[in-house]
Amino acid sequence: VFDLFHFGMHYTCHQIPLLYQYVHKQHHMHLHPSPLSTYEESPVDLILTNVVPMAIALAVGPSLSLHQLHLLLAYKTYVEVAGHSGLDIKGMSFPQMPLVQCVHICIRVHDHDLHHTHPSVNFAKRFSIWDRLFRTYKASTM
Repeated sequence: VFDLFHFGMHYTCHQIPLLYQYVHKQHHMHLHPSPLSTYEESPVDLILTNVVPMAIALAVGPSLSLHQLHLLLAYKTYVEVAGHSGLDIKGMSFPQMPLVQCVHICIRVHDHDLHHTHPSVNFAKRFSIWDRLFRTYKASTM
């Protein structure tokens, strides 16, 4: 649920010129992201692409204990930083979920790196299903 709404908000930030110019452009200052550039974004961008999708996911998803929520947020932070690491990480998102691996909807670091050099593709951060469904997926060559 989070990834779908993150995809939607991220895509919207790219499609509406004023949103891109004044809200999201700061995050794309680096063509080759690094862990330190992960959260280089405006406060409004953080709210639109992270807080709103998380609030929706928590509202419609299963209830979580405070401990589970902290684990979820820690894992989300790890995925965000790893996804902006620029490293040639062989693994994909959610290695602990074999079904996700079988249907080939995982994202590699290079898939998101490609978004920073080609900002009209690869908006999702966890599952490529959203980019595939909305025809914005481009496979990285790495």
